[in-house]
Amino acid sequence: MRLPRLFAAISLLAAFSLPAQASVVWTDWSSVSSGVLTQGANVSNVSLSGNVHSYDDGSPYYYQYPASFGNLAPSDLIRVAGVGAFTLNFDAPVTDLYLALVSVGQPGLPVTYSFDSSFSVFSSGPGAWGNGTYSISDNDFTGREFNGVLFFSGTFSSLSFNISPAEYWHGFNIGVAEVAQVPEPGSLALVALSLGLLGAAARRRMR
Repeated sequence: MRLPRLFAAISLLAAFSLPAQASVVWTDWSSVSSGVLTQGANVSNVSLSGNVHSYDDGSPYYYQYPASFGNLAPSDLIRVAGVGAFTLNFDAPVTDLYLALVSVGQPGLPVTYSFDSSFSVFSSGPGAWGNGTYSISDNDFTGREFNGVLFFSGTFSSLSFNISPAEYWHGFNIGVAEVAQVPEPGSLALVALSLGLLGAAARRRMR
């Protein structure tokens, strides 16, 4: 095998040896207004204000469609009732938020979350009550039986949103990436070997 092909093969192997996307950890709610979110060594106490109906401490039933939630396996659920302002506060800043939403709106009754930060839709799909649609306008997200995950990039001490109109209930949980991605030792060794071979080849050409 010629050296350029060898280098390409080694580099490709190293790339595929890197760990997959980090999983997400979700807020562990102990009441309708307080929970804990752990991101590596960073532990943040989460508080929630707003017209909250109830909570489920570990409710996989509502997240039973993995593809709808990006295979991130949300846990716990805050049920929202009514309208108005809601704020999630973190006593230690957290980075890159994932907001899992369950059954937001109905086909004939769209419900809007108006956020104070920009976001993107990470995943969406069917839920226990069907597979609805959604629309976005600036920082407003409107669901019509929406199930999925929104992503907020950046570092946050709080996240606020207004909800309107009232619906029987819909739910959410907030999470963060579990750990930062780091190359595994084997991957680092392959990269070092590739660089060493490249350096040796360059020296031979210079002679």
